[in-house]
Amino acid sequence: MSSRILAGLTAAALAGIFSGMTFAQEPATAPAADAPKEMAENPQFAMWAGYKAGTTVKYKSTIIAGERNTTNEVTNTLKESTAEKVVIEMKTATTIPGMDRQVENSLKMDVPAKIAKELLPENSSSNKLIGKGDEEIKVADKICKCEWKEYETTTEINGQKTVSKSRIWTCKEVPGGLVKMEAVTIGADSKAASEVKMTLVEFKAAP
Repeated sequence: MSSRILAGLTAAALAGIFSGMTFAQEPATAPAADAPKEMAENPQFAMWAGYKAGTTVKYKSTIIAGERNTTNEVTNTLKESTAEKVVIEMKTATTIPGMDRQVENSLKMDVPAKIAKELLPENSSSNKLIGKGDEEIKVADKICKCEWKEYETTTEINGQKTVSKSRIWTCKEVPGGLVKMEAVTIGADSKAASEVKMTLVEFKAAP
């Protein structure tokens, strides 16, 4: 696999983390096409809605998937904010072992103000809340008072069951909310199939 493709897959995985921070997943049985969905406020939208375009948040992350390891610098920038949605531009700079340069990617994510109520984590049958608490985390010269929640998610594809455990720390004073995230996925062979760690480095609200 080329470095460009691997970096692209890494960027897509990180985008999935940010756009689905609530760990909501589609239900196993989809409702009828003509059945209206009950909508709810999107927590991810609310974490960005109070900020102006130009607000930035920077993270460092590591992703381990089998024998493929990457380290990443991630910068999320608020590009647009309306009553219906916010638009986030995510830029990643991925370092791959054996390479002497970073591979850069950029993509935009639309975060709607409302999502189907069934996609909220508390309404998902595949997600189980297994712990929660409070913790202070220092980011640069700031102390973030965080709430953390830990989930266990079970999925089955083609008869193969995987279990993911994730802990996510959020803070209301941080644009986008995310301060720290750790997740590990256990495959059918009871071995870790992938591991993700992400930590907030700095954030700056646009005036």
